Amino acid sequence: MAQAAPVVVPAAVDAAAGSARPELPHKAPVFHNADAKRVLIVAPANLTFQWQRELRDKFRQDFEVVRGAVLRAPPADVGAALKTVGMTLISTVGGSGGPLYGSFFMQAGYALAGETELTPQELVRALEAGVAGVMKIGKSTTGEKTMLDTLVPAIEALHAAVDGGASLGDALTAACEAGQRGMEATIPMLATKGRASYLGERSIGHQDPGATSSNLLLRTLADSLG
Repeated sequence: MAQAAPVVVPAAVDAAAGSARPELPHKAPVFHNADAKRVLIVAPANLTFQWQRELRDKFRQDFEVVRGAVLRAPPADVGAALKTVGMTLISTVGGSGGPLYGSFFMQAGYALAGETELTPQELVRALEAGVAGVMKIGKSTTGEKTMLDTLVPAIEALHAAVDGGASLGDALTAACEAGQRGMEATIPMLATKGRASYLGERSIGHQDPGATSSNLLLRTLADSLG
């Protein structure tokens, strides 16, 4: 397996303290207040196409800025950490990606305001709030060739797995698999939202970049917490 290459997201590993992460039962906290002050760099390196690698590298650059913001002003709780991520993306990332991902993290942060521990159920709640934020700001839903085509099925699968008593690792695996299918399903779609919609029928036959970047984030989340 290829060595992981960097993309940055908030992580649930307190590597600075040198502590090993224990196996977590279904309802145990998976994210602690101390972890909210850290950022983990990890993402897939074995991407097929040059544009996918460029997208990964752009994410790395954007989230290095996020990393700096988190480290300059360590957040007091999980919700504050996510809101810092969101506000930094909105203020620094151009195009539609900044507002959309910024809204995702901001709304997830509001859902976890004041929380210093995060259970699998609360992770689901935060991600669902993030998706609702994206839908609202983008005035979009699934089937329109956007990031939602990855995020919605992934989080639905995560919710179902957690409710069914799956371990966090298994639930995140199910989420990634569903997100992967959703991402690939954008290939034959006609884009009706965002910049890709300007291409009209020429957008058919190409995988949506937003769906692809969301898949990268999901896989990173699974690597970090699973």
